[in-house]
Amino acid sequence: MTKLLLGKPVQEKIIESLKASVSGSAQVPCLAIIQVGNNPRSVVYINAKKRFAEKVGAKVRHIHIEESVGQDMVLNFIKDCNDDPEIHGIIVQLPLPEGYSKELILGSISPAKDVDGLTPGSKFTPATALAVKHLLDFYEISVSGKKVVVMGRSDLVGKPTAELLAKAGGDVEVVHSKTDSPEVVTSKADVLVVAIGKPELVSKKYLKEGQVVVDVGIHEAPSGGLVGDVSRKDAEGLVEALSPVPGGVGPLTVASLFENVFVAWCNLLY
Repeated sequence: MTKLLLGKPVQEKIIESLKASVSGSAQVPCLAIIQVGNNPRSVVYINAKKRFAEKVGAKVRHIHIEESVGQDMVLNFIKDCNDDPEIHGIIVQLPLPEGYSKELILGSISPAKDVDGLTPGSKFTPATALAVKHLLDFYEISVSGKKVVVMGRSDLVGKPTAELLAKAGGDVEVVHSKTDSPEVVTSKADVLVVAIGKPELVSKKYLKEGQVVVDVGIHEAPSGGLVGDVSRKDAEGLVEALSPVPGGVGPLTVASLFENVFVAWCNLLY
């Protein structure tokens, strides 16, 4: 029977830890969220971050900029946040509207405040990669000495996850869109992390009995509800453990982001 790797109990553990670390402090961690335009999905994600901040005693400063103001104005806002000692972490909510340079804008964030881990020189690991590691650690799934395959090589998820699991001792291989016969590689993995952004692409042929599978993807299904990058129907009953969608990695991503915010707060406070 496949064990489900649920994110909620891990999230609750992180919440308690963060609440304890800020208790009694005169200054609390503050995350600046810069939103350009009115992407409805961005609003959902920003509201989730605001709710989480309230749970752990942190602040969010939401800077909403109309798409028409132009890139220079966005860069000015980021500079103000970089210089503001009461702001400890800065993120730009992606995606940006057309005509805005993601590289230029993200690159203007101070590495000391880049809690998304996307600027050159940033000391922070992107939140989703941290979420994957937290999930494995909580359920006492070691990657040391094991064959680990990461599907996807994005800067936000695939690359940092591969780096993090390699540091933990995993024999890591990355599969991407140019990989020949990816199912041959993935079906040999002891631990498979899937972050390819394609709903239910990973079917039975990509999997093997006894695997641990972490599904990072999340998509709206045509019939309603949410699905991941992995076909849950094919995985359940075959693999040893699976992070479900929804309810697996998702609850941990915002929690991991705020872990970075709290670290930045400590670094800048002391």
